[in-house]
Amino acid sequence: MLKETATNRWYYLADDTKIEVKWYEQYGDTKVTIENEKKKGIIKVIKTDKDFQEYALEGITFDIYDEDNNFIETIKTNEEGIAESSRLRIDKKYYLIETNTLENYILDENTYTIDFTENLTKDEINDIQTDTIYTLKLTNEHKKGKLLVHKVDADDNTIPLENIKFELYANKVDSPYKEEQLIGTYTTDENGEIYIENLWTGEWYLKEVETRYIL
Repeated sequence: MLKETATNRWYYLADDTKIEVKWYEQYGDTKVTIENEKKKGIIKVIKTDKDFQEYALEGITFDIYDEDNNFIETIKTNEEGIAESSRLRIDKKYYLIETNTLENYILDENTYTIDFTENLTKDEINDIQTDTIYTLKLTNEHKKGKLLVHKVDADDNTIPLENIKFELYANKVDSPYKEEQLIGTYTTDENGEIYIENLWTGEWYLKEVETRYIL
């Protein structure tokens, strides 16, 4: 049996190789070919919402290119928000670009560089004997809008109504918001206005809960 004990640092050690040596005069030289596999790594993307990082985003696609700008493959996040590449050589750098996101989210236009051996010494690279996992935890921002409520007298719209309380509920908004979920309670100011920023795009509804007038 041949047992490989050292090899080029970019290759895995070969498996032990059993050899049967036969009589030279009858069979000639005993020949054996031993192959070494280049060390491999996997790019793992974990994609979540920027505001609710426990909320995984499914269906987001990425393209991967090598350092020579050759297209490698397209990967897509699953229901857990995870996308994984095929096994890639670790002696090259790679670039990850988001190409498609969900309808109500903003595309991440950053380019991410993957270097499997970044900051590793030659000895540390030599010691690698299992596939390397390079994990990227990335987020997307949900598209947002601003809501302005203007409360006025029913008979004279020029008269603002102050100190009127409203509750805001989610109606048809992406998860993790639930239907009929109370988001907050708001009160009109001296101008009869409520201004709410950073609301996810979707359908909401206001419920007037306190007033000095007839509801």
